[in-house]
Amino acid sequence: MKIKRLPQTIVLLAILVSCIYQRPDMKTDMSVGIPKFNSDTSPVVLFDAGHENFHDIQSTYMPFATLLKNDGIILSTHAGAFTEEALKNIDLLIIANAMAADQQEGSMASAFSENEIIKLIEWIKQGGSLLFIADHDPFGSAAAGLAKALGVGMESVWTVDTLRVNPEIGRNTWLEYSSENKGLGEHPILQADSAEAAIHRVITFTGQSLSFDST
Repeated sequence: MKIKRLPQTIVLLAILVSCIYQRPDMKTDMSVGIPKFNSDTSPVVLFDAGHENFHDIQSTYMPFATLLKNDGIILSTHAGAFTEEALKNIDLLIIANAMAADQQEGSMASAFSENEIIKLIEWIKQGGSLLFIADHDPFGSAAAGLAKALGVGMESVWTVDTLRVNPEIGRNTWLEYSSENKGLGEHPILQADSAEAAIHRVITFTGQSLSFDST
């Protein structure tokens, strides 16, 4: 696998094209036959909407939000900075493609202040769960500060892998991970509760690569 750095102008053009052409798939069935949660048993899930996020639950992540709600999960959004009060009683925080308010071409500005990062790390140590999503640059750069505090390095650029290209798609930045090519491991999310609901193939596109601090 090799990592290819693309010019910033191309990256920003890709983001513009994404804004024009990325649409939520509302045709997929998001119903849940037997919801796992209800108002008494649901974890409290908070979706970040306060850091110039590219994704939100009113547009691109609407199907995801619909699925969570259909499963009985309580979902809300937060538009401010992360504080101890904002994170109080929250079980799961979802951050998707956060950016700095003054994000500029070639900028490495963090989407989160040092105080926010400290508060988030403290909250996680006390039992909070974080679903942290960051695509290729500039999203990786904007998320790098928080990722580093979590022991994760973000390359920020686009990942190219010629070994995991689906021949029907033919794009070496669209990577396929499947049971057949042994790209998927074992995890409750993948195996699900039944063979019919199990996930056997995942395709990613124009993402970045990550490194992990083994210590």
